[in-house]
Order: sequence, then C-alpha cells, then structure tokens
Amino acid sequence: SLGNAINSAGQVTGFAVTPSGHTHAVVFSNGGVMDLSISGGDSVGSDINLFGQIAGQRTGSDGHNQAFEHIAGLTLYMKPPAGFDSYGVAINDLGEMLGTYYDTAGSHAFLFSLLGKKDLVPGKVSSIYGSQSLNLLGQVTGSFVDKGITRGFVYQGGRVVDMGGLGGSYTFGFGINVKGDVTGVSERGDGQRHAIVYSAGRMTDVGTLGGTTSFGYAINSAKQVAGESSLPSGGFHAFVY
Repeated sequence: SLGNAINSAGQVTGFAVTPSGHTHAVVFSNGGVMDLSISGGDSVGSDINLFGQIAGQRTGSDGHNQAFEHIAGLTLYMKPPAGFDSYGVAINDLGEMLGTYYDTAGSHAFLFSLLGKKDLVPGKVSSIYGSQSLNLLGQVTGSFVDKGITRGFVYQGGRVVDMGGLGGSYTFGFGINVKGDVTGVSERGDGQRHAIVYSAGRMTDVGTLGGTTSFGYAINSAKQVAGESSLPSGGFHAFVY
C-alpha cells in the first residue's frame, strides 16, 4: 500500500494492492482502510481535500487511464479522447479537480467539477507539476508551449496569465500558494535554470546553492520556498528560501 496525500483531518488517500495483485484506490480514516470501489481495473487516489473528496485515476475498459473525482460516494470520470489517457492530480476544497489529459497534440491541463471540464490553455499543449499546482481558490500554475517555447502560467479568474521569464526559453510554475504567489523554475539568458518566485506580476530569481541549477517545488503563504539546488561540487541538496 502507499499513501499519496493527507488532509488536515488526518485522512489519507493512495492505494492498496489486493490479493489478486490489483491496485485499488483507498482512503485511510479513523484507523481503518476503506476501498473506494472504483469500477474498472486498477485505481489510485492522488489527492484528498478537507471534506474527504478524492482525485485520482483508474484503468478503463479500453485499458487507458481515466481521471476520477470521488465525492460522497459518487464517482465522476473525466474521459479523455478515445485511445488516450487522463490523470487526476489534485483537488481543492471547492471540489475542483486538477489534472491532465492527452490527445494527438500532447498533454493538456484541465479543471474538472460537477459543472464539467475546462481546458486551462485551449489550443496549446500544457502541463502541471503536482498537487501543489492548485490552491484553495482554484488558481493553477503550470506551463504551456507556444512556438516551441515553454512558458509558465497562472490560471485565475477564468484566464491564463503568462508569467514571463528570466531571459531564456523555458519557464514552469510548480507550486502556488493561497495568495496566488508561484514558485518554479525559469531559464536565464546564459542557459542556467534557476528557481523563481512570481508575485504581483514580478519574477524573482531565487538563485542556487552555488551550482548552476535550482528548482522551487512548493511555496507557503509567507512566500517561503522549498526546493533543491545543485552544488559547486555536483549533486543536489534541498533548500528553504
């Protein structure tokens, strides 16, 4: 078994392997493990919100992955185009699930709820990093590709904001806090990729631990960042900024 996410009530979601060798999405609560009984083949719970609502994915009858949202015993599926996959990555307390689906062009970031699916960057290949890419207000950070350049974005209020960059051709937002501040990575003009903080329309280079590369993975409401950086001697160490 594996726990993937925990909420402030102490409930955990993830998966457990059955005697037959299949993985089933589960929730651990009050000392017991409950099988979510997701139909189809294997299933995994990826994230859980304050109310015990879960995002994840299951293997459909066609052998491809389908993102699901499990709310009060009801399971909703975000079915991708035929022959492709979708994955549920995060869920906030509004019941909005963040994930990606695939088609012939590549990956696409989406939000999904009882109201249906919304492509975050319509017409573009887009990606998100993980559960920290979605905040409580439904704001999302990630990246999209435009004319061969990977650009970081913040999705808020129904629109996508391009974060810009540090002078290179690559930016990716990895984590967003409840205030809409973002951390991630951006390429500089000299080709080095450094962790960044993006706040109020301004991008700050976090720097490194002496090496050439760093990544910011998560950011809290005080704009403190957790990530990793290369060292002058090689290898990576965790950092707090």
